[in-house]
Amino acid sequence: MIQDANDAPARSRQAPRVRPIDISGLRVGTLTLQETKRRLRQTLFALRESYPQIPADAKKLDTIVDRLANVALDAVSATDVSMAILFRRLQGLRINGMGQANRLWPQLFSLPLERGQAENSVSVATTSRADLSKFLRVLWSTHFAGTRGRLEWIIAAIAAWRPRSLRELHRRIERVEASFPDFDAFEKVYAPVFVFETPAATGPSEPASPDWTLLWQYEGASGYGGDYPADVKDFLGTFLCRVRDLDPRARILDIGTGSYAAILLAREVSTEFELIGIDIADIPAPPEVARIQSFKMSAESLGFPNEAFTAVMSVNGIEYADVDRAFPEMRRVMQPGARAALVLHRPDSLIVARARKFIEFLDSTLLMETLALSWLYLDGGSEAIERELVGQLLELKKRKVDKQFVRYFSRVMQGIPEAMQKLHSAPADAYALIQRFETDLRWTYERDRFLISHMSRIPTDRQDMLKWLGTYGFAVDAVQEVFLDSDHSVPPVGWAVQLRKPVATGRSQ
Repeated sequence: MIQDANDAPARSRQAPRVRPIDISGLRVGTLTLQETKRRLRQTLFALRESYPQIPADAKKLDTIVDRLANVALDAVSATDVSMAILFRRLQGLRINGMGQANRLWPQLFSLPLERGQAENSVSVATTSRADLSKFLRVLWSTHFAGTRGRLEWIIAAIAAWRPRSLRELHRRIERVEASFPDFDAFEKVYAPVFVFETPAATGPSEPASPDWTLLWQYEGASGYGGDYPADVKDFLGTFLCRVRDLDPRARILDIGTGSYAAILLAREVSTEFELIGIDIADIPAPPEVARIQSFKMSAESLGFPNEAFTAVMSVNGIEYADVDRAFPEMRRVMQPGARAALVLHRPDSLIVARARKFIEFLDSTLLMETLALSWLYLDGGSEAIERELVGQLLELKKRKVDKQFVRYFSRVMQGIPEAMQKLHSAPADAYALIQRFETDLRWTYERDRFLISHMSRIPTDRQDMLKWLGTYGFAVDAVQEVFLDSDHSVPPVGWAVQLRKPVATGRSQ
């Protein structure tokens, strides 16, 4: 739970939802000031249960209503009227004795959304963290005049996650500031202020493809190749021996080659194979002695001629692509009768279950936000930020963490104080430490969301798998389950599939 020095815990109660009063009619005369006051009075009275500061006495309530209505009237009477201007005026309104109820005022009114009316805007995705932080502090400085800690948490949340839509941005804010306006009111004010990669998107964002090159940078130190589970190695070995028996000089394509583990295994089976690996990550090719061609290329757009390959492999690669485009491309570059060996994840596998747990872990701990707040502290942070950060670290230390995340969680928890201590003696090292943790967490989060989304389309039933692959024009020769352990004591992690491109009528296989 985030604690603010001047406030109660952020989630101590559910923030009430307010239906804002459209006051655009005040400007053109279709809405009277008296009607506006009447609606205000009804709204405030309905909020008294959540905000006991709102007086029950009619005269006192009317005094508050008069002040609010006058602010609204002044705003719509201005030549530069806009929802953003109205919102800022309401943010700055503080009525003595109203306490937390003063946060309600920006939620009470609305004006028709007019894009382009904002004085300026900010790109959430591309603006530097320092500039984004400055922009947000100016934007919300009045609203959080008495609770600066809350504002720093909101800045940290936006900087940490770089939301891809207005709705996602609002969701991130709500996690640390429950009393912020609901999405409808928020959209009316801030849609012109924030710019996203897809400006029109306000609904849930599709998982973005992670930067797969980072996987090589993280794991490339272990070298090329890799140890497959026995099931996978046996499956690939059998497939490659059959390909060799049919054509010792077969031209083989490996889709999503990664560390070239499958393609290096093929080299062991036959030194005469012509081996080509493609991956969307920027991965250096193995040493020349391996005689492997490597291309940075997507599975959805293979830059090879029709019928170019004798065989195709993909080990947990092609299913990360858009299979509705990747499978037809794979079929296109296969010769008639060419065979393929695919190892595919399953949506019910331990790998996907682990990904779900990690997403839940990161969404529930505010660890990303804490790292972003650490960066804000390093970047000339105030005593308020330090106080918030120290308090949050104490709260996080009390949290029970799933055993599979304990080791990394402990590293982060030790790393943040270490970075704070290095601020004056080695500032570059301090920044690098925080940024590395942030990069790790964000990349893993994006990868796992992407994994869950893409693996959800893969069938978990054998017959469904046969039908699914058949829709792309393949003949399926075998489908078997893949296990991580030799005794098959845990559920399967995927499918191993052998398929081929059918030979047209009149041609031999």
